[in-house]
Amino acid sequence: MDCKRALLLLPAYYDKHLTAPDRLEFEGHIRGCPVCSKKLADVGLLDNAIKLTSEITLPLALAEGLLSHMRRHDLRYHIGSMKRFFVVKRRRYYHYMVAFIRLVALLVIAAGLLKAYFWFASDRRTHDKKPQAATTLLLQKPLKGKKAEPGVESLPTGPGTYIRSDKAIPEVVVSGKQFTRNTIGDAMINPTILEHCEQYTIAQVVGLQNKLVAKVAAKARSLGEDGAAAEQSVKTALSILGKPSLPVYVEKARFENKRVWLVALIWNTGGPSVHLTKVSIFAIDPIKHTIVYTE
Repeated sequence: MDCKRALLLLPAYYDKHLTAPDRLEFEGHIRGCPVCSKKLADVGLLDNAIKLTSEITLPLALAEGLLSHMRRHDLRYHIGSMKRFFVVKRRRYYHYMVAFIRLVALLVIAAGLLKAYFWFASDRRTHDKKPQAATTLLLQKPLKGKKAEPGVESLPTGPGTYIRSDKAIPEVVVSGKQFTRNTIGDAMINPTILEHCEQYTIAQVVGLQNKLVAKVAAKARSLGEDGAAAEQSVKTALSILGKPSLPVYVEKARFENKRVWLVALIWNTGGPSVHLTKVSIFAIDPIKHTIVYTE
C-alpha cells in the first residue's frame, strides 16, 4: 500500500469502518511509514480537541450576534428570505386572486347561460304559438303613422277587385296574398282599422253590428265572391269573440296555403261609453265556417 491510498483510508480506519483485510494492510503501512503515522496521530488530536470544545457554552447574546453576522454575509440566506417572501407569504394572495378570477368567470358563465335560456324560451314561445281564443292588440296612437304592412295601399286596385271608401265600413278586399302566423298580424295595421278605432263606443255596437255584417256580404258579392260565405265568416268571428264588437276590415286571402276570410274586429269591454280600442283578427274557413287561426 502506498501513502496516497493510506491517506484515503485514514478516516475510515479511525472510525473503525475498514474491512479486516484493508485494516491489516493499513496498519502494516503505518508501522513502516512515519509520515502516515504522524497523520493518524494528528487526526486523533483533532478529534480530542473537538470533543473538548463541545462542552463550551456560548453566551446567548454572543450566539445570536454570530448567527446574525453569518446571515448578513450569507448570500444563500438572503436568497432564502426572498423565496419565503415571494413564495410562502405571497402564496395566500395568489390563492385569493385565483379564487376571485374563478368567481368572476362563474358569474359571467351563469349570466351567459341565463341570457341564452331566456332567449331560447322566448324564441320557442314564438314558434310554438298555438291558436287560441281571440287575442287582442291595443292600438296606440303612434301606430297611426306606420305604413300598412301589407296594408290597404299595397293591395291591387284594379276594377272589380278592390273597393275603398273613406266613409263606408267595413272595408272588403280580395287579394292573393299569402299570410303566415308571423305576418297575419300585419293585416291589422292599415288605415281602415286605425281610422275607425276609438271612434265607436260599446253603446253603438247594437245598432251598427247587423248593418255592417250586411255591408260585408254586399261588398263581397260586388267583387264576385260568395256574399253568404263572407257574411257567415264575420258572424263566426263575432260569436268566437263574444264581446261587443264591430267588423271593420275583411280580406279574402290565403293563410298557410288555405283560402280564408280574414276578419278584423274592433272591440272592448266595460260600460256603454267605453270606446272600441282593441282589435282581433280571425282566419275563418269559408266552407266549414270554422276558425283556422286568431291573432
